Amino acid sequence: MRACWTNTWGYQKEERCDRVVHCPDASDELHCPCRELLRSEYLCDSYFDCPDFSDELGCGGESDV
Repeated sequence: MRACWTNTWGYQKEERCDRVVHCPDASDELHCPCRELLRSEYLCDSYFDCPDFSDELGCGGESDV
């Protein structure tokens, strides 16, 4: 169990960056890599959704930066 930043609530490791807020302060969703926050249909779709282009990295083809 991991603790939320501002209170005694907690969340499981796999609940971090899952696009569902488990902490009242949303600390379980803060500082998540863009690629982890996108739905799977936005990964490797040849369109850069993340400012760091991470959604298109490792896909093979021309979109690899």
